[in-house]
Amino acid sequence: MNGDTVRALRYAREVVDDLHWHRMAVPPVCASMAEEFRVLVRSGGYAAWVAGRDQAAVAPPTRS
Repeated sequence: MNGDTVRALRYAREVVDDLHWHRMAVPPVCASMAEEFRVLVRSGGYAAWVAGRDQAAVAPPTRS
């Protein structure tokens, strides 16, 4: 699973939580992606992905 997929699943989970909070209908595709993210979190895959990221690659550039 690549970073873009993980980010999309995480975003879907956030959207579903927000829609539920506003008592709005949740599209089935968003609900299934959100559940896939929850499974990824429960399995430890998300924590492994976060721990395995290269922090230098995601850090903002420093000024010299």
